[in-house]
Amino acid sequence: MNQPFIVITLGSFIMGDDVISSLESFRLFREGLTKKHFNRIQLIVIEKTAFLDALSERVNHYKLTSQVKIIDVKNQDEVTQAYKNASIILLPTQKNIKKIIPEALSFGLPILTYKEQNELKIIDNSCGMLMDSWNIGNSIIQYADVLNMLYFDPDVTDILKRGAKAKYQKEFKFSRRR
Repeated sequence: MNQPFIVITLGSFIMGDDVISSLESFRLFREGLTKKHFNRIQLIVIEKTAFLDALSERVNHYKLTSQVKIIDVKNQDEVTQAYKNASIILLPTQKNIKKIIPEALSFGLPILTYKEQNELKIIDNSCGMLMDSWNIGNSIIQYADVLNMLYFDPDVTDILKRGAKAKYQKEFKFSRRR
């Protein structure tokens, strides 16, 4: 556990109010840790300028200011660096994220999302984890549990990251250099 555990998620400009599920899942995950782990975890939220103030208020509300970093989507260099450094991408949303999936996989990011997001049949146990969305409160607990498991078992995270890279190579014909 030498590497920081960085969870990346997208803000209201993609997920609408579902960004709250990301914050709540991360808060619940953090509550299961002792304080000595707080400096080893981070949630990065990528957000549009218009929503930054509202997001900051939500982060303050959840008392996550020391673990959450907000990046303006306009700052593409910082967004790219966040994707490169992240351990996993958390997308608890019913909104359309089809364009986000190849992007995340291209960076080798395992994807945590709802089963309904897998209509393209791309996400499987080799590159991510899918949750039931029938009960939002229950899924928040499930996301927190998965974050906890991945944090304490970095080998599983590494396996999923390799799987994400392999899935990208297999499923998407165009190539990008990272």
